[in-house]
Amino acid sequence: MELSYVNDINDFVLIPPSTDQFVNWRNNSGHHLIRRGDTCWDEVKKGFFQPFHLIGKLSYTQFKRPASLLWGYRAALLDKDIDCANGFIPVHRMSSPESFSLKDLSPSRRNELNRSLRKVKWFQVESIDAFHQPAYRILNSSLARTRHMPLPSRCEFYEYCKRNVNPGDNSRVLVSAFVEGELAGFTNIYCVDEVAYLDNLFISSEYLKTGIGAGFYYLGIDICKRSQKIKSIINGMHCIENEGVSFYKRQFGFDIAMIPARVEINPVVSHMLRKYYPHKYYRLTGKC
Repeated sequence: MELSYVNDINDFVLIPPSTDQFVNWRNNSGHHLIRRGDTCWDEVKKGFFQPFHLIGKLSYTQFKRPASLLWGYRAALLDKDIDCANGFIPVHRMSSPESFSLKDLSPSRRNELNRSLRKVKWFQVESIDAFHQPAYRILNSSLARTRHMPLPSRCEFYEYCKRNVNPGDNSRVLVSAFVEGELAGFTNIYCVDEVAYLDNLFISSEYLKTGIGAGFYYLGIDICKRSQKIKSIINGMHCIENEGVSFYKRQFGFDIAMIPARVEINPVVSHMLRKYYPHKYYRLTGKC
């Protein structure tokens, strides 16, 4: 495969953007953001709002209904206001990436990582024109295996790639992995404030035996370690229905963190979610 659209990732340093830059990016990415006073809210699901990034913390006095038409909203609270919390945001978090060491890995995970470092090469995607078509095949293979989200259209995926490629300020990066010259997987990483988000990870099923997953985790942590401004990494929300994934993340230092939050959900919707979609209810409220 032609690699002209990628660049070496080894020297990439993640740099948090300003709040306004991040909000503009989210707006341009199709998110519906609204300001209420000094707080910017993101409509992450139709009718459900949270601050412009997942664990962005508010004071209790800032926690005000962001829109007239909604069924719920939540926000992590500042430490001084945790007594006002009535729920949690359950995430996989590494609190001190700078202290991460290969010594923290079990022998089996170190072996897996060493295998990936021998067989896989990682690059930063710089141009999506040649990338998005082979990447869509990777996406299709990955989602057929994990089923954690619906397969987007090719047009939607192209827009995903376009908004996650590095715009030049190193506030985000689209990382690709190759095995013997063939695209094998990709992920996107972005940051805001002092928090980095290791967001979606997609790997073609045929390359799982290379240890590529371990390589992606190690690379993501290493990218964050290079930035002295990144104080924590969020690696997705905790899914109690998939203990295998949680166990794997814990082995790389991502503990389950229950971040104190204030959550308001319409009582009827809350009842329906808790009864028929308990796992989704847990991710929204931190309660079983």
